[in-house]
Amino acid sequence: MKIDRLKTQNLSAQKGERQLFENIEFELSAGQSMLLTGPNGSGKTTLLHLLSGSEQPRSGQIDMFMAANPTEPRGDGVIGISHFITHQDALKKNLTVYENLRFWTDFMHGDNSRIDTALITVGLEPMPHILAARLSAGQKKRLMLARLLTVSRPLWLLDEPSVSLDSEGQKLLVKLMHEHINAGGIIIASSHIPLGIEATYILELDGGRYMFDDDYIMEDAAL
Repeated sequence: MKIDRLKTQNLSAQKGERQLFENIEFELSAGQSMLLTGPNGSGKTTLLHLLSGSEQPRSGQIDMFMAANPTEPRGDGVIGISHFITHQDALKKNLTVYENLRFWTDFMHGDNSRIDTALITVGLEPMPHILAARLSAGQKKRLMLARLLTVSRPLWLLDEPSVSLDSEGQKLLVKLMHEHINAGGIIIASSHIPLGIEATYILELDGGRYMFDDDYIMEDAAL
């Protein structure tokens, strides 16, 4: 499954009475990446949720174009074509390392034959039968990254992906991101520190405004 491009138009998001951002527009083609920056609460995670389809925008549109039909947006949007890796591990604590990866691989219609290789790649091959509850924060993040290897999806949405990773884990993350970009995938990641790859674009979210406070003016988000 190859992606051609991702295009957003006039995206805005609101939390309660606070508008996080508005008029967000960008277009990313296969093999490109974008870094989301901005202070806490500026809407980076919310934007990733919108792009994953787990939340709906207040206004605007997100269109996905696949290589097989680059002139027409995909009818199912992002369904079945994206990975969303967050700071929450989404692991089942009473399942083992292997069982967790098998569960997510089955759930996301991936390839179970890749599980053993994925565990080797992320450095968890010595502990397939260890319960997820006993893993360190860094090991949990490595297990989450293993999903990227057993389920092939062209759009990676990464929320602070280097958090909890040691230096070797960060090198692994950079390697995986480079391989994904070189294979024609798209990456959109939020981070307060350098990702380790050269982003094609940087989108800085500067904050927002309270909907009923005319004295608080939103600064435009800019590439």
